[in-house]
Amino acid sequence: TAENTPAKCAEATPVSRRAALGLAASTASAAATGTTPARAAPAPAASSSPRDQLLSAIRAGSGVEGALEALIPLDPAQGRAAELTESVLGGEWRLLWSSQGSEVGQIQRSLGPLAPRSSQLLGSAAVIEAGGIKRGCQVLSYGDPRSGLRLVLSAGLEPTPDDSATLEVQPPFRLSLRTGADRVLLGPAEFASDAEFRADQGRSEEAQEAPRNRYTQLYLDTTGEPGDIRISRVTAGDPVVVGDGART
Repeated sequence: TAENTPAKCAEATPVSRRAALGLAASTASAAATGTTPARAAPAPAASSSPRDQLLSAIRAGSGVEGALEALIPLDPAQGRAAELTESVLGGEWRLLWSSQGSEVGQIQRSLGPLAPRSSQLLGSAAVIEAGGIKRGCQVLSYGDPRSGLRLVLSAGLEPTPDDSATLEVQPPFRLSLRTGADRVLLGPAEFASDAEFRADQGRSEEAQEAPRNRYTQLYLDTTGEPGDIRISRVTAGDPVVVGDGART
């Protein structure tokens, strides 16, 4: 589950508080970005909305999976999120929650208070870091995800022709370590195919031969304002990440 952070302009490179559930070439999970401290919260009132119940569950650290499943059928984008990259899907999405099995979630939990911030940039927000408006990137950062010390993985993103809620993650993949507005410390290392990238990540032959990852947007708030939430899941591709929980 992820949330957009405040943005100067919806068409520029917004740092939004919108909650996003997952974007990456090699990982996906349920994640969300928010401004509320990650601390225990009281159980949601019976009258609270499914959206509020999800945010309360994330703060409490329990009941998140059930709250996700209750919210997904209420998707404001009505299954068309992948078509909205240039509008409400575009921006900076900060990870709020990820499933236990996701790679991003494992990194965050293993490092505890030293864990980097996990963000995703889509649409115009990804132009500088990813190199194009039809690319997106996963950013692990200390400080601001576009100026602090950060590890950036970028890839192409295209809506699939058979599902308007799903994006296909496409090569080339680029991985770099950066700091400041444009200083590159290491890289970028570029991989021309899924197989090449997965081999570099130590994936099995089965994973290297698997089709491209598909990243389905299960829920997307469509106000375009800070505080929107997004939920997503990898639904095809690398067997290591397929089925990883949605990001919020």
